[in-house]
Amino acid sequence: MSKTYWTGTLVDECQLCHLPFKGVMYDAALGYAGAPWANVCDSCFNSLGCKLGLGYGQKYQQQKDKRWLKVKG
Repeated sequence: MSKTYWTGTLVDECQLCHLPFKGVMYDAALGYAGAPWANVCDSCFNSLGCKLGLGYGQKYQQQKDKRWLKVKG
């Protein structure tokens, strides 16, 4: 399976709480399928009850080269 990296524009902070990602970032629907999407931190992802998978979200982990590798979803 080939590796998938984030290719969109991304700042280094959560779009909701504005805290740094600390190596883990989610591109997720905000709470339910079909909801608006955002790049969020682990804390916001969990507190909103977001899910991983098609139509819900993906989890990315920052690599040593600063790129974001998709690890789940």
